[in-house]
Amino acid sequence: MRLWHPLALAWIALLETLVWVSIGSFHLVQVRSPINIVQPFGTAATWLYATIRPVIRPKPTPPYGLFTLYGVHLAVSVLGFVGMFYDKYVGCVPLPSGIVLLGHGLNLVAVGGLVAIVLGMPGTNTTLNEDDVWSLSPTLQSRPVFIKFSNTRRATLLRRLWAVNSFDLIPDAVLSFVGVIFNYTGPFFLKRILDAIDPPTESRANAYIYASLAFFCALAKGEAELQHRWFNHRACSRMRSELMASIYDKALKRRDFSGVADKGKGKERRVTEGGKAGLGADEHKASADVGKIMNLMAGDVNGVGALPCLRRCGIADLDVCANRSRRRFLLLLGWSAFAGLAVFIVCWPLSSIIARHSIRIQKGLMAARDKRMGVINELIGAVKFIKFFAWEDRWIQRVLAVREIELKWMIKARVNSILFSVLWSSAPTVVSVISFFTVVMQGNELTVSTAFTTGVAFGRIGTYLDEDEVEEQVSTLKKTRSGHAFSDRNIQKGFGIENRTLKWNRVEERKLGDRQNGNTQPARTSGPDENAETPSTTDIVSASEAGDHWFELRDISVMFPDGQLSVVTGPTASGKTALLMALLGELTTLNGRIIMSKDPSNVNEQGLMHSISYAAQSPWLRHQSIKDNILFGCPYDEKRYNQVIDCCALKPDLAVLEDGDETEIGARGVSLSGGQKARVALARAVYARTKFVLLDDPLSAVDSHTARFLYEKLLLGTLLAHRTVVLVTHHVELILPGTYYLVRMLDGRIDTQGVVGELRKHGILDKLTHDARQFS
Repeated sequence: MRLWHPLALAWIALLETLVWVSIGSFHLVQVRSPINIVQPFGTAATWLYATIRPVIRPKPTPPYGLFTLYGVHLAVSVLGFVGMFYDKYVGCVPLPSGIVLLGHGLNLVAVGGLVAIVLGMPGTNTTLNEDDVWSLSPTLQSRPVFIKFSNTRRATLLRRLWAVNSFDLIPDAVLSFVGVIFNYTGPFFLKRILDAIDPPTESRANAYIYASLAFFCALAKGEAELQHRWFNHRACSRMRSELMASIYDKALKRRDFSGVADKGKGKERRVTEGGKAGLGADEHKASADVGKIMNLMAGDVNGVGALPCLRRCGIADLDVCANRSRRRFLLLLGWSAFAGLAVFIVCWPLSSIIARHSIRIQKGLMAARDKRMGVINELIGAVKFIKFFAWEDRWIQRVLAVREIELKWMIKARVNSILFSVLWSSAPTVVSVISFFTVVMQGNELTVSTAFTTGVAFGRIGTYLDEDEVEEQVSTLKKTRSGHAFSDRNIQKGFGIENRTLKWNRVEERKLGDRQNGNTQPARTSGPDENAETPSTTDIVSASEAGDHWFELRDISVMFPDGQLSVVTGPTASGKTALLMALLGELTTLNGRIIMSKDPSNVNEQGLMHSISYAAQSPWLRHQSIKDNILFGCPYDEKRYNQVIDCCALKPDLAVLEDGDETEIGARGVSLSGGQKARVALARAVYARTKFVLLDDPLSAVDSHTARFLYEKLLLGTLLAHRTVVLVTHHVELILPGTYYLVRMLDGRIDTQGVVGELRKHGILDKLTHDARQFS
């Protein structure tokens, strides 16, 4: 952050203030006309504001309010300076003295300098970078907040949020309770003040004491409210950061269900359009699509994160307020208070019905939004094909259909909200009218103090039962898995699979009888994140039970040598990519386990983390610069970065790009060829300091010369030395001289595996090479 910007603005404005005060003082001593005295002091006042503003509230971005003030002063200075020469040559008025001209010139230069400083601040004509803005407190930064949240394990999400943010939520609750107590000092002292001034009393002096106490209690209430809001807004920000980071982290690590057909689409349509069926619209799905993830981050996170940002602590405050109000009603109105409270007794069941209806509507609305976002994302992803086949009208109708369903749910939600508002906004008024009417009908005297105090107390209950305050508390949080999995890790050496059978992911629907019997425990799948835990197979529905055949990897047992290059080959659709997906934990496990000591915090003597780099056959790149895609959040090491660029044969490609590695790729940038994308993804996997590197056929997207260059410079180079590399390829003849271990896949099984030297000794290698040549 450039600190000299606000300092320069403040010092120049202070100099202008002193100069204008001096000019005003001179005119005051010389007893000039009032306009000559007021004008300098008025100008000095504006410059005094321009001096104080950057000091008490400095901004790293351009201060547009001050910029407007500088612009006005600049215009006035230019007009004044030009006006003197205009008067001389047009009006024949002599120029003022040289000192006055010098003062006008210096003033013009100073104001112009202020404008230039503002225009030169980051964010005006340049990109606003992270270094140009203030640093957040470590308690609000996403990285430390997410690390603490991910290391905290509780049975439910609500308990987890409480454990992580309790240092904010506990003071918030205490101060909220204090604010509620002070909130009732107003009616308390109001009653005493009205009793003191009500004739024919002789203690009117006590009214001043009560008024003073009421004033100090109001100050204490305001301070408690201020601190209460600060704590709950910080908790709100932290919770949003924790949840959004967790969803993003999960989206990167979750199993890939893309391409899985959902057999229940007709059922889903009935669910979405129906009423009560909207409750379970997505309960049968095993994973979330892109639309649902976007809704989670855009809507649900804000809903859960806004939970602390309530004006009171919720049910505890409501209970305190209701009890204190009932006691006050009994003291003020006697038994007549029960006539008014009967209205609340009638309203409570109605509010409960509306609240339950609101929950059902909210679930249906979220299901409709998920469906709409999924259709829109599908439309955007396939827009070229839609334009090519002229399917615009059909897709427009499809989008409008799901939007119409969403609008119906939104209308229901708005009507329900109006009913809730009408119920609780009218309840305090009806209670007051009925209670006062009962008092008068019983022949009791309704004094001013009783009427005012009772009216305020009735308003308190209406406020605490207001819809805006309790609406956000109506939410359901799904249970998360127990955190015991992390405590039971058995760190094992090596990298491979032991007696494992896997299949492609699919959305499974459990039998209704199992659900009714309570067998809804989620299947625990093993993967790299769980360090080779053996999963339970009792909760997994096999492919035979589903009634149709799915591709499987059967009886997979392989251990890749540590720190060596291993090659996986085989005919097309034999399971090579599936083997890498199994190592990544992206396939559904039927039995067996993964052996891998994955622990990013564990760094070996070569500086490599016990983690995985993966370069997919279809590269996934972010809409950022080439450099940002290669770094992918890792610290920048110039020597290593240049070495990666060279070994991945990217230097010639970067040389022809105007901005080099700063060139943005994607929708707003340039389009890379398939080979360029593959090499950028390869560079990203190689640059990361990970011990395990999985490469899914990166040589198939490049020509033969580039493939040989990658083999000689990269696969045999220092960047992949001491790293366990698993390479899927058909170019066996090219890679074989540098290969230590070879695996041949055939029909979802490992047909042959072993050290290259042993395979050559037994005469198996020649046959494998000949078969691989046919499929290359």
